[in-house]
Order: sequence, then C-alpha cells, then structure tokens
Amino acid sequence: MEDHAIDAMCDRFSNVCILWDGTFSKASKVDPSPADIVMYKRFVKAAVNLHVKEGCIMTAKLHLMWKHVAVQMKVAGGLGHKREDWVEHQHQTGSREREQHHRTKNNMTRAVFMEKMRQEKSNPKVEKRICIVDEKSCRGPREHYVKREEERKMVRDRSRIKALSKWEEGAAATMIQSLIRGWLCRCASPCL
Repeated sequence: MEDHAIDAMCDRFSNVCILWDGTFSKASKVDPSPADIVMYKRFVKAAVNLHVKEGCIMTAKLHLMWKHVAVQMKVAGGLGHKREDWVEHQHQTGSREREQHHRTKNNMTRAVFMEKMRQEKSNPKVEKRICIVDEKSCRGPREHYVKREEERKMVRDRSRIKALSKWEEGAAATMIQSLIRGWLCRCASPCL
C-alpha cells in the first residue's frame, strides 16, 4: 500500500473507534434522558455501519449494542448503574498496595499491613480530616479555570460529534445518490 492509502485507512478506522467511543459513552450514562437515548441511537447506527463497511466481523457484543442497549437504557437508572468499573478500580488499588508491601516476606504480616491501610483510608474521620487539610492548603478555584480532565472531555465530545456528523453527511449523500440512480433507472426503462 502507498502512504496515502495507509493514511486514509487509518483515518477510517480512527472514525470507527471514535464513534464506538461515543456509543459506549452514551450507553454508560446514569439516568439517561430521552435525548441521550436518541444520541446513542445515532452513534450506534454510525458505528455499526462503519464497522461492517470496514470489513470487521459482527460479534455478539455488536449485536447487543445495535439491537438491545437502547431499550435497556430506558430501565430505571440506565446501564450506567450496572457498569463494573469499580472492579477494575479494586484491581488497581490492590495492585498498588501489593507493590507497596512486596518486600514483606511473611504473607500474614503483609495482609495485616494492607488491611490496616485500607481501614485507615476508609475511616470517615480520616477522610473528613483530609478534606479539611486540603481546603486549608488550597487557594481555591481560579477564575475561568477549566480542569484538565474537563478540557479533555470537551475535546473528546467535539471529536465524537465531528465523526458522527461526517458519517451522517456521507450516509445522507449516499442515500440521495441511490435515490437518484433508482429514479434514473425507472425513467430509462421502457414503460409498460
């Protein structure tokens, strides 16, 4: 393949990934509004169509996203309440704790230390004290300051909408072209 063909292919797959990102983002929303469900449907339609157009296989997860998630989003709380991000968070936290005590030879001693740390961190009095210290040591929010994560979220949202608009414009153009071709074929065929 030539460089321009590789770049074009990477751009197409990038759009597919961005559309899937938007789809999962909308599906994961806690208590989604009807407008969120409509946006989800737009994203999933674009993502599935580009996914298949690029020759990727249709998986069970893809089928679930395409046919069943929008209905499940209407159930109280939406799918956001059913996510298992907390499991991943527990794995990461446990991994950090094990790394912190990896030199302790005795497994029982290590387990006791790790549990003491967990109890200290989850103690409401300790949490309250940490908040008080943070409030006293922080200068407060700056005027017109946007946190880095909020800025990243805005950039992600803009790129998602841009990819969706690009697909919808292309899909509309394709539909118009097929309608014109169909009309031309009917006009060109002899009338009975």
